[in-house]
Amino acid sequence: MNRLKVSMIATGLTIAVAACNGGGGGGGSHGQMTGAAAPKLAVEQFLAAARAQDLQAFSAIWGSERGAARDVVDRSQLEKRELTMMCYLTHDRFEIGADVTPKPGEHDYTVEITRGTQTRETKITAVQGPSERWYILDVQLAPLQDLCSNQQKR
Repeated sequence: MNRLKVSMIATGLTIAVAACNGGGGGGGSHGQMTGAAAPKLAVEQFLAAARAQDLQAFSAIWGSERGAARDVVDRSQLEKRELTMMCYLTHDRFEIGADVTPKPGEHDYTVEITRGTQTRETKITAVQGPSERWYILDVQLAPLQDLCSNQQKR
């Protein structure tokens, strides 16, 4: 069983989404192309969706080697996880740095997220899925903890 992971902070909890045997290819069950054409583009689209608070766009780019999360995760669970990630990833600007390829079909990017006067660095992992499309598999949210907690205080 494949897992789609998003590392959580405070409690050290990892949100794991078990990809079921269903789910579609790169086109997804919503009749539109999911994923991105390249790994760096997946990171850019993922962060743009987070900034725009666009759950549809976010769910089309978040996924695993099996495809988009929205095609394999219960909708209510999907939206809760997306909203949690968006709290951490909402930004004024971002900069994608180094690209490390730990294994074929996977890219790890160092990303600087800036909100207001605060800048934090994290790691985002993109994986290749069906139809040679790229999805965001993992985001290290722990380094972004204070960005989310500061946003909630506003």
